[in-house]
Amino acid sequence: MDIVHIHSPFTMGETGIEYAKKHKIPVVGTLHSQYKKDFIEHTKSEIISELMLTRIMNIFNKCDELWAVNQKISEIYNSYGTNTMPKVQQNATDLVPFTDLQKIEALRKKYEIKADEKVFLFVGRIDKIKNLDFTVDSLFKLRLKGFKFKMLFVGSGPYEDELKARIKKFGLDPYCTLVGRITDRIELSSYFKLADLFLFPSLYDASSLVQIEAASQKTPSLFIKDAATAATITPDVNGYVAEDDPSLYALKIIEIFKNVKSHQKVCNQAYQDLYKTWDEVTKNVYKNYLKLIKSNQTKQLVAPKQV
Repeated sequence: MDIVHIHSPFTMGETGIEYAKKHKIPVVGTLHSQYKKDFIEHTKSEIISELMLTRIMNIFNKCDELWAVNQKISEIYNSYGTNTMPKVQQNATDLVPFTDLQKIEALRKKYEIKADEKVFLFVGRIDKIKNLDFTVDSLFKLRLKGFKFKMLFVGSGPYEDELKARIKKFGLDPYCTLVGRITDRIELSSYFKLADLFLFPSLYDASSLVQIEAASQKTPSLFIKDAATAATITPDVNGYVAEDDPSLYALKIIEIFKNVKSHQKVCNQAYQDLYKTWDEVTKNVYKNYLKLIKSNQTKQLVAPKQV
């Protein structure tokens, strides 16, 4: 083995670092979870959270190099206490552009989508941390303004009953559908292709794969301003951001669809800028691995020998 790559600062990550140090090979750590938010959520204590954060950063700082999934996460981890600013190594997807227009038409019939209705999409775990209440509240504001849409929630999770109840509470049943989990990748790509806009107001995610998957089908995403996962886009160029307020999020949606040509330009730019395949990304990863291995070998040659 020439290199170790860890994605966790816990047992598996520590084991990887120990192996790398023992065999004098480099170790890379990828950073993609906002641990401080997790710790505060579960402990409700700033002091305990800081202690836990210090512990995991001591582990990550044993790596020869740290990679973050976007610039915002790099900055967040630097504030956590990394020895150096982590490099950015973005994610990718295995999805390819979906071209079966008959399938898209079949989906429109299945969900009774009218010609004057915009299609919104969420794909992911149906969990409170995904800010799904915010999504429903924003959709309610849209309906109050007479905006016509169909919203599809693709996924499963512990918050399904609560989500259904909130949708019903606001009288959004005719406009929202919980599709369930889709495991077939081609089927999933058809939903991304169907959508006019991907709604992703999560403040928890670091850099979600779903926004890249959406871009693969020329579907831009609407994030919350300053959310970590929004760091990969340029607002109104290859994606959108709105303030952390359901009314303003709804107004942004209305603004987006007022100018069809502008929206189409953003759709195309999302595809051009954000859609990356794993083949593309892994070539860069491999190149960086080789640099680290070579650098480590040079260090081993010049290091003083122990007697």
